[in-house]
Amino acid sequence: MNAQEDDTPSGLPPHDPERDVLAERRARRGEPVGDPILIRRAETAEATAHALEERLAGIQARLQEAEQASRETSQRLAEREQELTRASQRLSEGELQLRTISTRLADRERELHTVSERLSDRERDLSAVSERLAQREQQLARAELEIRGRVDALERRVEEVQEDLARERAARLAAESELEALKAAQAAVQPLVGDLRQIAGRLRVLAEAGGPTAQAGASLTPSPTAWAEQPASPEELAGIVAPSTAVAPSAQAEASSEQMAEALAAAIQRLRARVVAVGELQESEAEPGRPAMESSAAPVASEPAIEPAVPASTSYVPPPLIERAPPRAWLAPAIRRVAERRDPRLAAELVLELLPAQALSVKKPIRYLAKIAELGAYEVSLTAGHGSVRDLAGAGLIDAHTFLLEGPAAAFAEVAAGGSRISPWRPPAGLRIRGGRRRARLLLGSRRAPLALSDLERAGVTVWPGLLLLALAEAIDPASTAGHSFTVAFAIEAQQSAVLQVQALQGRPLAVTRGAADEQALGALNVMPGSAQSTLHLSERAFTRLLTAQDLDGETVMLEGEPGPLETLLSWTDRVQSIRRFGA
Repeated sequence: MNAQEDDTPSGLPPHDPERDVLAERRARRGEPVGDPILIRRAETAEATAHALEERLAGIQARLQEAEQASRETSQRLAEREQELTRASQRLSEGELQLRTISTRLADRERELHTVSERLSDRERDLSAVSERLAQREQQLARAELEIRGRVDALERRVEEVQEDLARERAARLAAESELEALKAAQAAVQPLVGDLRQIAGRLRVLAEAGGPTAQAGASLTPSPTAWAEQPASPEELAGIVAPSTAVAPSAQAEASSEQMAEALAAAIQRLRARVVAVGELQESEAEPGRPAMESSAAPVASEPAIEPAVPASTSYVPPPLIERAPPRAWLAPAIRRVAERRDPRLAAELVLELLPAQALSVKKPIRYLAKIAELGAYEVSLTAGHGSVRDLAGAGLIDAHTFLLEGPAAAFAEVAAGGSRISPWRPPAGLRIRGGRRRARLLLGSRRAPLALSDLERAGVTVWPGLLLLALAEAIDPASTAGHSFTVAFAIEAQQSAVLQVQALQGRPLAVTRGAADEQALGALNVMPGSAQSTLHLSERAFTRLLTAQDLDGETVMLEGEPGPLETLLSWTDRVQSIRRFGA
């Protein structure tokens, strides 16, 4: 059966043996009945056919099942082949990724090796730096010891200078007393000068009359250029020349001439002694290291003619105040111009010295940090009427009760000096606020009113005069100096004395310079040719009171030179501060 199935051509229906057997039986039935043996054979064949048909049906069913299983197996095999293909692809991709990762790992290993080498280099560098730092620390320690030694030497020098100043003050008082004695001696010498003039007139008459005694007296008489000639009165001529002696003097006239000559010689000796004493006093006062005002005694001429002495320094009394208008906001713009046109660090110094004056406008205690770009960080503490500033090593810490104002000196101009431009909701340009903004707004709101220089003393604030002069020089309109050419020098007497020089020149901005307060500096002032000069000797407190039109309150201001330049400068500073004095 299998061979027949295998021999069946593909595409044709399979051969059915059952049909052949049935056809054969029908054919036999139609034949006459024959041999019984044949009949049994036919029945046996028919039974065998039925059995074969049943087996054939089972085989066909199993064949169909086998074909179905084969088809399912082929389908599963195709699926497995697809999965195997995908797995191989994934495997190739994984191998590629593995190669990439291995390459990256090799690169990372090389990078780690390079980094380790760099770290080792850095460690060596750090060790070298630590060694250098140790050396620098040793150098700094030695430098600190040297600085301490120098500071100790400077302190000793300061003590010596203070002792020298005390001795110079004592010498000055002695010189002043000697000067008063000289003035008294001069007042006593003046009648003697009149007597000498009279004797000179009489000797001149005798010389015109002739005679040996007259010639001897004339040899003792100073030259006519050194003495002012006064003609003898008719009475004197009558007492010297007798009417009857026209050619030679009589014995009485000769005796009178000898007495007058002796008196004249004695007077000349006393006058020369006075002149020598005055010269020695001037030489002793001109020793190096003495202040200029100590060596400003009245000059004595080398010639015998003595005029009334005029002191080189006179006490200056400023005109009294008439009116002080409400202050205007001039100081803050002046600070900004100093920072922009002259020196921002000096502007920062002025801001720092003005910050304690904020205490005049605050109602509640305020403590904040001010970080000025040109100087550093400072803590400002303000109470009612009193303020203080403390230097900080760093930027400081902001806690719940403080805030930080940070910016350049120009940004602090309105904060320090006040002004209508400042607003609590919009800080000045360049000023940054960190921390408690509410308290910062309270401070900024209190700075709307401009600060007056006359209020500095009331707040206990002392500003270095040079900084005030810089601000006033920027506030004065350069057009005000048109037609003026002068120099005003302020010799400030303080622990660190200095000479502050203000120059005005034909419509240019005022120039402010500084020098040491000694006799050489005062004698070598940079005075412009053809310009007037005024020099004032005063203290810092007297300077502030003079500049703000306040009563000197016992302070002394000594003026050398012409008062005109000083009064012109004060008129300009008064106009800036809305001040009016008597005679202005």
